[in-house]
Amino acid sequence: MRDDQLSRLFGSLADASDPDPAVADGLFELLRLEAAGLARPTRRPRMVLLAAALLLAAIGAGAVLGTGLIKLPWLVVAPSPSPEPSPTSSAEPSLPVATDDVLPVGSLARTLTELPLHDRPATDSALQALIPAGQVVYVQLRGEVGPYEADGAVWYTVAWAPDFEAWPIPPDGEFWGWLPVAREGFATVEPMEVFCPGAEQDAAQLAGMTPWARLTCHGSDELVLDGRWIAGSGGFVPWTGEPAWLVMPSFDRAIAPADGGQPFYFVTAPDVSVDLELVGATEVRITGHFDDPASGGCVIQAGEPLNDQPVESVRTYCRERFVVTSVEVLAAQPAQPPLVGSLVATLADGIRLREEPGTSASILGTLAFGATSYVADGPREADGYTWWLLAGRGIPPYSGCITPFSTDPYDCPVWYGWAAGASAEGDPWLATVRPDCPPDSGPLTAFYGRGPLDYLTCFGGASRTYVGWLPVIPDEPGGGGGCSLDGLTWLACGPAHDLLVNPEGDFGDGVALFVDPASGIDLDALQGMWVRVIGHYDDPAAAGCTYGPDPGYQVLYCRSRFVVESIEPTTAP
Repeated sequence: MRDDQLSRLFGSLADASDPDPAVADGLFELLRLEAAGLARPTRRPRMVLLAAALLLAAIGAGAVLGTGLIKLPWLVVAPSPSPEPSPTSSAEPSLPVATDDVLPVGSLARTLTELPLHDRPATDSALQALIPAGQVVYVQLRGEVGPYEADGAVWYTVAWAPDFEAWPIPPDGEFWGWLPVAREGFATVEPMEVFCPGAEQDAAQLAGMTPWARLTCHGSDELVLDGRWIAGSGGFVPWTGEPAWLVMPSFDRAIAPADGGQPFYFVTAPDVSVDLELVGATEVRITGHFDDPASGGCVIQAGEPLNDQPVESVRTYCRERFVVTSVEVLAAQPAQPPLVGSLVATLADGIRLREEPGTSASILGTLAFGATSYVADGPREADGYTWWLLAGRGIPPYSGCITPFSTDPYDCPVWYGWAAGASAEGDPWLATVRPDCPPDSGPLTAFYGRGPLDYLTCFGGASRTYVGWLPVIPDEPGGGGGCSLDGLTWLACGPAHDLLVNPEGDFGDGVALFVDPASGIDLDALQGMWVRVIGHYDDPAAAGCTYGPDPGYQVLYCRSRFVVESIEPTTAP
């Protein structure tokens, strides 16, 4: 403490009935940090201890605790009812809703000291980054979530980017891992207050708020939002749970501003039949709420070793989901028929997938109302119908599905078969939807949730340029552990390299690189560097990937690979 702070405290103690709360708070914080071994060295330790002794002697422990001058050294998010939103309350911080003393999923916290970000919730696990004091971290659920106690600490999964505070929008170069938010009972982070916007909410504003802020500001209030309907990204989900409609992320339900801003994702209540004529709509209006009653029964099953996920954290995650109860088309356009290379959505329930075009072909399964697919081939005319070859957008291993899964209807996006595009009377059963495409060039970002076919849909075979980090591969590059195809092993089998967002990125978060040996390109020589890569999807060589029980499926899989045309060292973006 500074001399002026000590002087103020000694002066306030002259009147024991009226101590200085602000100074007492500062003294307590310093003592707490000293106890945890986190405080900076001070040249006046005796003065600090003397001030503490005088404070306790003058007021008494009971009075100190009663007036709140001494606080419990632990993270507590105080339970309180959801606040009523007010257009005039933007200057006042809102109160959090009840979370039973856990850091809410989707909330922000600020570090009180330098903290290690680990690969797993253990002090001997790999270190992802060192986060300085005063930085903002974003509490996440990525299949696993805190609180998790180990090695004398309480751990949470968080994301962090240096000096970045505009969460939940992920920046380039973010880190992710497990953070010790408390050690031996002392907090190492403090939750950040939520400030609710004063203006009436719209989809763009909600998309820029953290999930915890949305729930805190709106509780279960009914909201009406306008926007442009977009097809989401499908892709894999790293967990399963119940109720599935609320627990599982919905990448295929979103609205966005007309100018193409950040999408706002939501789920639809199970009793709501969304009229998917709106897949061709330009503007829609959705009505819904946060804090759905079904969130009280949410459970999540994740992978080993942390199978049992904390109940209240999962329930908070479910409470933060926006549940849509009605959808209205404001401005529609005629449903566009399928095109090869596009995405389509089903406009009816129970659309049959067959091995070949024709009503006599074997049925593989059915597609539910609203299922999205990649159009791989067609049209074919047979038995009075026009047929299209549809592929689910979660080509393994990107689907994240756990077997066995249902095929009537498919609940895992890995189908591959022929479907009729319309009834015999001409009523459309399939309509083209516009994908939510990532940037087509520039610094690489982690497009979580997008599968290979989304890239193929967005970019076709045109050349694209990515800037990213080419990591050092510890083992010798191989051909995928037994995978082989004469002349095309390089394309049909697993890649030797991934282009990552940054040096600390996880494999699978970037773009897998495939190199034709005949090109003479040597990726090994550029390991451990920032590189600029030019390449393309839909390489002509993919036509030779005719292997396995379903050759057409494998050809499509190879078409979704990113083939390197050139690569060179560059500077960090």
